[in-house]
Amino acid sequence: WRSRRRKRDVRPFAIRRVRRSFASDPRRTWMGGHGRGRARPSASRIRGTGWEQARTRRRSESGVRGPRRKGNETRRDGVRFRSTSTAEAEGRVDVLMLSNGPGEVATWVRAVADAMAEKRALRNTRTSLMLAPCAHASGKEVDLARRIPGLERAVDTRAFFPMLLRGSTPSDWTFASKGVVVFLGGEQAFAIAIAKRLGYPVLVYAEDRARWTAWGDAYALRSQTMLVDVPIKHRNKCRVVGDLLQAAARRDARVGGWNDVRTEVDRTKAPVIGILPGSKRAKIAMGVPYMMAVACALNQTYQSIHKTTPRFVLPLAPTVTVEELQQAASTPVLGWASATMERPKESQHASSPGSDASMQGILAATWKHMHANVEVWCSTAPAYGLLVACDLCVTTVGTNTAELAALGTPMVVALPTHDLTAFRGASGGILGLLAQTPGPVGEWVARATNTALLKDNLHLSWPNMWAGTKIVPEMVGLVEPEEVADQSLALLQDEDTLSLTSKRLRVLSERAADGERTDLPLEEIDALAEGKDRERGGPDAKDAADLVANMILELLDRDLVHR
Repeated sequence: WRSRRRKRDVRPFAIRRVRRSFASDPRRTWMGGHGRGRARPSASRIRGTGWEQARTRRRSESGVRGPRRKGNETRRDGVRFRSTSTAEAEGRVDVLMLSNGPGEVATWVRAVADAMAEKRALRNTRTSLMLAPCAHASGKEVDLARRIPGLERAVDTRAFFPMLLRGSTPSDWTFASKGVVVFLGGEQAFAIAIAKRLGYPVLVYAEDRARWTAWGDAYALRSQTMLVDVPIKHRNKCRVVGDLLQAAARRDARVGGWNDVRTEVDRTKAPVIGILPGSKRAKIAMGVPYMMAVACALNQTYQSIHKTTPRFVLPLAPTVTVEELQQAASTPVLGWASATMERPKESQHASSPGSDASMQGILAATWKHMHANVEVWCSTAPAYGLLVACDLCVTTVGTNTAELAALGTPMVVALPTHDLTAFRGASGGILGLLAQTPGPVGEWVARATNTALLKDNLHLSWPNMWAGTKIVPEMVGLVEPEEVADQSLALLQDEDTLSLTSKRLRVLSERAADGERTDLPLEEIDALAEGKDRERGGPDAKDAADLVANMILELLDRDLVHR
């Protein structure tokens, strides 16, 4: 009678059962209630037999989970390592780079791989690249990486999640017992997780913000202002190295001897105008017809005023093929221009101004009874020699704005927003992957994300973001091709503005490459540009790639192991 009047226990059944079992004598019951149920297993069944205890003790003493040997290899958590004696005999250590998009591979990875190749005499390193999933990936990053001289191995995104979740590696990949994981694009947490899986220390190159500083071993920061967001107790892990993108352009300019090319351009001849529609599929699909329309409008307007024909050049990105360009040019979007590829004649331009690319053909564009011929140039690396010889470039947003700034080439940045759902994955990360899902969900995520990005970001090109003010003109929104052509013509006719813009771009890019403050007043930027208080690429200029390579060697010398 009293048990019936007892208040009913309304908690979930699982919680009720567990709490009742522990409320009673734990030595008598196991998952039972109030002394009733199965007897608790013996201590030997819980801890295991003597053989299992010995195996557990060996695993804990070795510091790894479940080592299994096969020949000269040892498996730890599914990852194949070379045996310690073999690794010591060879003296080789592994440097595993983690990256994602085509821009990062063409600039950051290439610069760090070249710097590590220069220091190979100090340490016998093997440099590898693993690609992480990215909304901006083109699928040709592995082919681009295999053309980098300093890289010995590269694997695409299909091997990323098996490595992250199960420790599975490609069949022909083994790792030395000592190494470093270097983050060069993507999600910083992925690099830290893979470093823990391998037992390697991790070095994170942070472009905008250093994240997960409690778990990372070292952080290479792009600028000095990023230290403010790092907790004080973790700032000893950080070092300001500068901008890797600018370091890559500076290295190529130093090797190719392009520092003074712009001063040798004959201004009395027809101007050379670069057309940069982008390297991603969505940018190519919309950007090529739009840029062809801009070239048609600019060509007709310039001819009517100066009675000469400007020269249009389009350097293809290393991850874009001529066939993809032809397909985008032959499909006019929103009534913009269409173009057909023609073979160049022998009487036409046969060599590039920078002599680092080869002409593949000429796009004959037509739009509203206007015409323009655009030369298509291809190269295995970014065509900096061609871009530095341009008087002006019409480009879209992206890393190419930072490259043009490093070369001192004036630009007009155009971003038409006639279709916000065309370019998906602008934000990157999880939102970028969700925006690529087919159907109305992906369209809604892409439209909402792009609208928020355009609303929140006051500046979209790298020079304007560095300075915090207008350095180069940005034309964003429902901008027609004629408006971009008029802005480009106004710059071409103003030699003083072109010269001042080129000097400002060089000053900002050099300060960004050195990790110094760039949000300076225009008067101070002009004073630095006119005073020429620093020589571009001089011996006292910092090289971000070289500093990152030094941090990698320091981590190897510290012999950090995380297992």
